[in-house]
Amino acid sequence: MAGGLAGALPPWVVPFVAQMLLFTLLVGMAASVDTKALRERFRRCCGVFFGLAFQFFLLPFIGYLTVSILDLKPVYGISLLAVTASPGGAYSNWWCSIFNADLALSIAMTTCSTVASVVMTPVNLYMYMSIKYGKVPSLNFGRLVGSIAVAVAAIFTGLGISLYFPGKRQLANKLGNMAGIFLMVFSAIVSSGGDQPLWDKEPSFYLATILPCLLALTVSFALGWLAPCLSAPEAVAVTVETCYQNTGLALTIA
Repeated sequence: MAGGLAGALPPWVVPFVAQMLLFTLLVGMAASVDTKALRERFRRCCGVFFGLAFQFFLLPFIGYLTVSILDLKPVYGISLLAVTASPGGAYSNWWCSIFNADLALSIAMTTCSTVASVVMTPVNLYMYMSIKYGKVPSLNFGRLVGSIAVAVAAIFTGLGISLYFPGKRQLANKLGNMAGIFLMVFSAIVSSGGDQPLWDKEPSFYLATILPCLLALTVSFALGWLAPCLSAPEAVAVTVETCYQNTGLALTIA
């Protein structure tokens, strides 16, 4: 029924609603951040450095190892490489807010990694796809830049609200949390139907979806915890940013 509902809608409705909820989630999280704390995270730069290094070097390499060890078919392997090559997503900010991690650092890393993904995501995809499958992807840079522009616009809109209306930060956090819940429910509804159910795949499919996240979580948290320049909340934020990718961006290029 859920698949029938999504199929009955005009093709632009589902991505439009998803983008609006995602935009609201990002605006809400960014608007709830203390701009002074955000400037301090950029000034110290240690957390941002670790986050970018883990996102664009550690996680793509783990994705490649997973694809190689499990010898995934191109239809699965390319999709996994696209996800692990993507920057941190809006949900990473949401989870940092819920787990009381360093939200200011999370927003800083999301901003930097989203902008850097214009270069780093294609570079990682070209390199690892060439090594594993002997071919390079045909990327739609228009859609890639468009998705990045939406995320960056949402972040700066939220930061502007936080800067000029600091009394609205708590309300913005609640709005962002509501958008995150609605987006999860909406995604579950539109993806639960269809011609390719999730429960009929081979074991390697399920292992491939779990392994990169578990490995990245373990390694990034261990390194972040040992780093003398990161506090405990910052180490958690770096870990969340490393493990929770912008799957919407990956869908535009996979």
